[in-house]
Amino acid sequence: MAVAISSGKLVIETSQNSKFENLQLLLTNHVQSYYLNKEVLSVEDDAVNYRFTLDLAQTLSAMVDDQQLDDVATKFTMMHQYTYTDETTGEVREYDRSLRIPVRREWQLANVERFWDAEHSHYLQPYVTKKNALAFLLDRELSLKHYVNYKVIRKIKVQEDRVAFEGFFDTLFFPLADCRMAIVERSGEKTYQRSFEYHSVETKYSRIYRYAYKIELTMAELSDYLKQLDQSNELSLDLFFIGHLAGTDAPLKFRIGNPRFITNYTMKGELALQDSAKKQWLSLVPYFTIKGLNLSFTFNAYQQDAYAYFRAHQHHWRAVAKQAADRDIWIIGERSYKAGDILLFG
Repeated sequence: MAVAISSGKLVIETSQNSKFENLQLLLTNHVQSYYLNKEVLSVEDDAVNYRFTLDLAQTLSAMVDDQQLDDVATKFTMMHQYTYTDETTGEVREYDRSLRIPVRREWQLANVERFWDAEHSHYLQPYVTKKNALAFLLDRELSLKHYVNYKVIRKIKVQEDRVAFEGFFDTLFFPLADCRMAIVERSGEKTYQRSFEYHSVETKYSRIYRYAYKIELTMAELSDYLKQLDQSNELSLDLFFIGHLAGTDAPLKFRIGNPRFITNYTMKGELALQDSAKKQWLSLVPYFTIKGLNLSFTFNAYQQDAYAYFRAHQHHWRAVAKQAADRDIWIIGERSYKAGDILLFG
């Protein structure tokens, strides 16, 4: 099977066992149906080869004109209909099934890109579902992580001046065209992007493209970015992969995360950078989010004197505790590096 969009037309070339008859393709939901034009390319002993085409401009116009569309009806699935005649009984059976990419046989996807109308006010977004079916969305965005199959962080090492981590991620149906790493300020506007090292890894699945990566971030590299952040409050910085896939214009953006158990269990440490101009230290503490196990940083700015005291005594807290033995104060925080909730006992 080969699927492409060319000159405003959806073109599907496919073959069918000659035992089946009356093959038709249609794009449909529970409200509307649009049949594709059929052309026989060749007839072989055991199969018939077809080319189906659909004028996307005409189809999009007809979809928009229908006033009965709702959120469910904006998803259209490509279906194929055909019949089979039982040679023994003469019974004719009708089949109506979604058209799926035959991942165990030869297939091609090319120029599977968004199609706009002449006024650039409505569009059709083609895509392949997780179950390999060809589908379209009307005036709806495809999820930025739709073509992400799996991701994992295999190793991570935290040092005072840098953090290094490696792992792999999978894309579905389409290989990477390009990819960058991004640090995004949560609920903010500041973003840092850079390239990173990655390479393809062979898998036994034809629809999966796997990429192994290694990333090292240093505080020196991040210095300018961190200095422009709001330093009066604790911030959360999230890590993403952002890119494009070859063969489709659907964008790609997803969180970096999903560590192996031992990686999550053993990760500890803090990155720190002295900002002499403001007499403070900038701190990044990596952690994995509770819900999605995605990699993030907590960013804080500390006064130079206070942080210097912390650094000088961080391995000698018992001695510090003895100095405060007569004070009945406990500080309890949800993480080892912060005290979001403070309970005082006297």
